[in-house]
Amino acid sequence: MGKQLKVDPGQIRKGATGMQGSSSQLRGRLQDFQAKLAGYGEPWGGDDIGFVIGTIYMAASELAFDCYSSQIDGIDEMSEGATLMANNYQSAEDLSEVEVNRVRDILG
Repeated sequence: MGKQLKVDPGQIRKGATGMQGSSSQLRGRLQDFQAKLAGYGEPWGGDDIGFVIGTIYMAASELAFDCYSSQIDGIDEMSEGATLMANNYQSAEDLSEVEVNRVRDILG
């Protein structure tokens, strides 16, 4: 007989919970980092070069933080998908058990 697929919905749920915890931790650290950077104000100054540096910095940091947030959102989505997968596997297993017991009862 070939290799069998063995699925443990509880372990999948545990993985999903771990991903949720990681994304929450990452989101908190990202917010802390943004607050720390905001605390520095605008250290590039108000002259022409400072204006250019500030403009570039603001655009680049906004893009970077949007990217980081998007990745964290992706972890959240994967976590939700893993939870759904665990529930689906558990439902399929429960239904299979009911059907096998029904056949056993019919066959006596």
